[in-house]
Amino acid sequence: VVAGTARSLPAVKAREMMKVDAADILDHLQVSIDGTQVEKCVLYRIRCQYRAGPRRGNTAADKEWIVHKRYSDFVCLRALMQREEQEWLNQNPGATVLPAPLPPLPPKRWLGNRSSGVILERVQGLDQFISKVLAPHNGRRGRKRLLARFLMVLSHSNEGPARS
Repeated sequence: VVAGTARSLPAVKAREMMKVDAADILDHLQVSIDGTQVEKCVLYRIRCQYRAGPRRGNTAADKEWIVHKRYSDFVCLRALMQREEQEWLNQNPGATVLPAPLPPLPPKRWLGNRSSGVILERVQGLDQFISKVLAPHNGRRGRKRLLARFLMVLSHSNEGPARS
């Protein structure tokens, strides 16, 4: 036994247990698009609420934050997810369990994309997109990793409540 390893083992184990796993957070994350900001572009306000593990409702462990994204950010996220899944399929040609298809995004509009009707349609469609990707049966690891980065999960998981 190397000197000092017996003492450091509990400390190492404690650090490992405290590591935040993005997939675990996504399993307990509630996400909704609850507003927009219209300036030079339309920003969609995404409210992320994490209810911590077995003690959900414990406000000290619960986290909430806001992320603002453009429609083009969602388009980019979906394209990255498609590319990751295609790479996975190429690496696993005999796979019998295929990932669930990615949900569609609301259609791209070239004119009138700031009208209240188009914005409302997009809010509903983008909200459905995120909800379907977060669903447990859509659990491809690469998809979850990309979504966690998009929602800034790890950068907010150890901070206090979000500020608007």
